[in-house]
Amino acid sequence: MTRMELLAYLSANLFRIYTLFRFTENFFSERKTTVRWIAISFLIYFSINSVCFLCFPMIGGNILSNLIPFFCVTLFYRSKTSVRVLITVIVYSISIFADIALFSVQHLLHLNSVVVSSGVATSLLIFLIERLYEYFFPQEKLEKKAEIHIEELLLIIFIPLGSIIIALRGMNHAFEDYLPESIILFAINGIVFYMYDALKKNEKQKIEKMQLQQQNLLYENQIQLQRESEEKMRMLRHDMKNHFYRMKTMVHQGEIPLLEEYMEHIISETESIVPICRTGNSDVDGIVNVKLTKAQREGTEIHLDLKIPTKLNIDSFDMNCILGNLFDNALEALSKVDKKILYFRMVYEKGVVNICLRNMFDGQLRVNEKNQLLSLKQDRKECHGLGIKNVVVWKKHESGIMSKHIWAPELHYLFGKWYIYFAAGEAENIWNIRPYVLECQGDDPINDEWIERGKMQRADDDIFSFEAFSLDATIFENKGKYYYVWAEKVSVGPQISNLYIAEMESGYKLKTVQVLLTTPDYDWERHGFWVNEGPAVIKHDGKIFLTYSASDTGINYCMGMLTADENSDVLDPLSWKKERYPVLKTNEELEIYGPGHNSFTVDEDGNDVMVYHARKEAEIEGDPLYNPNRHAMLMKLRWDEDGRPVFSYKD
Repeated sequence: MTRMELLAYLSANLFRIYTLFRFTENFFSERKTTVRWIAISFLIYFSINSVCFLCFPMIGGNILSNLIPFFCVTLFYRSKTSVRVLITVIVYSISIFADIALFSVQHLLHLNSVVVSSGVATSLLIFLIERLYEYFFPQEKLEKKAEIHIEELLLIIFIPLGSIIIALRGMNHAFEDYLPESIILFAINGIVFYMYDALKKNEKQKIEKMQLQQQNLLYENQIQLQRESEEKMRMLRHDMKNHFYRMKTMVHQGEIPLLEEYMEHIISETESIVPICRTGNSDVDGIVNVKLTKAQREGTEIHLDLKIPTKLNIDSFDMNCILGNLFDNALEALSKVDKKILYFRMVYEKGVVNICLRNMFDGQLRVNEKNQLLSLKQDRKECHGLGIKNVVVWKKHESGIMSKHIWAPELHYLFGKWYIYFAAGEAENIWNIRPYVLECQGDDPINDEWIERGKMQRADDDIFSFEAFSLDATIFENKGKYYYVWAEKVSVGPQISNLYIAEMESGYKLKTVQVLLTTPDYDWERHGFWVNEGPAVIKHDGKIFLTYSASDTGINYCMGMLTADENSDVLDPLSWKKERYPVLKTNEELEIYGPGHNSFTVDEDGNDVMVYHARKEAEIEGDPLYNPNRHAMLMKLRWDEDGRPVFSYKD
């Protein structure tokens, strides 16, 4: 190869790599790192590919020097492995078919120019294809659409990979005419992918048809129930005048026992009218009314509390499965008891659907030798009949960061995504604890993929945050802004754990520098260690209440509280008032020792509840931090006449 041919090849290959970079940016929706590092990775790809082509001009070398480096480049983008493999094959297929097409044109026109043989024309053709893709599919992200299983992936990539091998072998053996082969290979791939797409669409249509049939059945049942209920009410109203005359006669004649019996009969007739669910949400109304009818016919006392919008961002099929399974399990339990009472609550609050279904049962839990709940189903498969299963969204690392002391996870929905915030240490230094973030890649935190966002990122002009022992982060919203509150130790002098606050820029980065919120000022915050940690926030009546834990984790562990007005600047420490004494501490009479590290939630009736941990014994040997005997406890939260929370063990 002459110097001119070498220069032409390197220039063309560099341009080709740039085009592949543009393809990659179009296919993937989100980067893991900056453009700078991605550009460096593509330059490394260019170097490896060029060296392999010049030094080892073989089919195998061509495949490996393209597929492996490009796949490594895709690791800088957020996606599933199967999608990375698919995009790698697609991009390489485009490159190969461009080579085949232009070599065919070269042969037909008897061209031997440096421009064509060096691959300049091929690079230009790939660039043209990329520009056409951008023009016709400006908003399409292949990785968002590629929801495929591993079996499907293998079938999808087999055809293009086989085509690539055939094409390269043909070029290697210097076939006289590449154009027919190119057309056939293109046609085979086009037909295969058209058939695959058609089959997927057909499968989707079948599922939608099944869902529609199920929905129509629910609608029919709902209409029938409404007709039955309305007919009973009409008959009752029609006969009510006669009933009143009859009861009046009984009163005048002194037939009190007969009157009571007659009234009991009327009451039973009214109770037979099913409490029809009329939320306006067709999915919920359909399935609930069917199940309520079955429950009522079996003599179940029914209590309803339904407050949901007519439209929920939940698939109809999923809604039917969730509610159907819940009611089926509840009704099965009710069939085994004499007193049948069913409470069903479904409320939409703060973007979350809360579902609570309570039923009577025989009081006996079936457990195995490991004290795990057993299903009451005849076909006792794993987790079958025990409700919605637990899902593992992430596992700790075997070594390095996020491998030890996985503490204090919190689940939050902010900036349009689900996040899990937690603290973790390192296997090599277990107390090198820092705050970390997981991000859900979809709207479903149960089924969608979770990825690591790494350590929580401080603001660009912040040089202090997360440089020392940091943990127990929580998030709260105020006036449309999100705030991050966490505990961090100060290494100057004695080890002191303070609470800091900052506004958030995103789910994994702070917008402002840290602000000191509180430090252990009082003696009850300094038992064993000087500690302020475990923040939790609850808002009520225009006030923001931030609780925290203080002192070591033994019997002296207790809860303090800060208060701020929601209209104040929460980043100004002067906006917060700190309580002089703890709001919750050890109660020896009740044998509750060292309460702390709480969080807030609501019960099935919408009442505020505090969850916290505490000990049941006062005597602890050694450092209480290494004593795991702490129990999760619940406390109903009351509010006094001033709108302040009341923490009382006796409520």
